[in-house]
Amino acid sequence: MLRNFLKTGVGINPVLVVFQIVCYLLRRFVYEIKFSVPSYVQKVARILSKEGYDVYLVGGAIRDIAMGKQPDDYDLATNAC
Repeated sequence: MLRNFLKTGVGINPVLVVFQIVCYLLRRFVYEIKFSVPSYVQKVARILSKEGYDVYLVGGAIRDIAMGKQPDDYDLATNAC
C-alpha cells in the first residue's frame, strides 16, 4: 500500500510523507497525537507558500509533537533566498 502511494504521489514532498507515516504509526500504536500550529506560524508559511516556496516545519517542534508536547518555538525551513 505504501509503495503504491509513493509511486502515485507525484509532486508530494517525501519529507512530509515520512512525517505523516510517523504520525500515523504513533497514533496507531502509541497514542493519539493532537497539536495545533499557532496562527502566526501558519500565516508565515501561507505567505511563503503563496509566493511559490516550499515550507516545512522542522526541528524541535517535530520532536515535541511526536512526544505529545506543545512546542515552545517553531522552526520553518524553506527554499526562499
